[in-house]
Amino acid sequence: AKRVVTTAAGEELRSLEQLRADLAAESELVILFGDAVKGSGVSDLVAFGDSLGTPVKYVCLLDYSNSRGAQDWGLLPGADGMNLDQMLAAEDLDALWVIGANPLKSGRTLAAASAFVVVNDLFLTETARRADVILPAASQYEKSGTVTNVCGEVQRLKRGIEKSGAKADLEIFGMVARAMRLELAESAPPAVGDVTSDGIHSACDTLYTSGTTGRYSKMLNAVKEGPGELYKGGRA
Repeated sequence: AKRVVTTAAGEELRSLEQLRADLAAESELVILFGDAVKGSGVSDLVAFGDSLGTPVKYVCLLDYSNSRGAQDWGLLPGADGMNLDQMLAAEDLDALWVIGANPLKSGRTLAAASAFVVVNDLFLTETARRADVILPAASQYEKSGTVTNVCGEVQRLKRGIEKSGAKADLEIFGMVARAMRLELAESAPPAVGDVTSDGIHSACDTLYTSGTTGRYSKMLNAVKEGPGELYKGGRA
């Protein structure tokens, strides 16, 4: 780092003013930001970048390798249906199908105690332990497909090994759909919703704990980070 500015939570943009002269002198800039900047703060950040008088590109750091791809498919807080908080709080929820996620981590629970829960996952997470049915999902090394990175580039994944038992999520969808005599959509719907709404929750990853499989690495979880507790805040 050429210069480092330490800031209090919520004061990030104000602290950036200390770097204005240096940033304005650059021929071009790339600004990366995480979940500390959200809501109207994103607009304020862009306004700051525009005021520098130099070309600026913005990269929003997301939690998982295909979070951007999920957004392109319309999985946004403003889309039809309930967001995470609403699903957990709904006492009349009949069924919940969780795909590669762990909404019940950190002690969260379903208000609908009788809800039928299905989970696709590689690991026996807190949510999988609550599930009525667990469908073993294939890892990214056991299936072919694509991910869309944070810059919007579509990247190809090729299956490295073949393994019986676990199946790709799309294959699981297809098998269930055929059993229910349903037709799956063949193309992605247009992305809708407001990405600045309060319906998005960060995974609270730190430098060494990003990703689903990283939580199972004793070595990574033993690494001491500075400022250490910044993103933990009692949430795992």
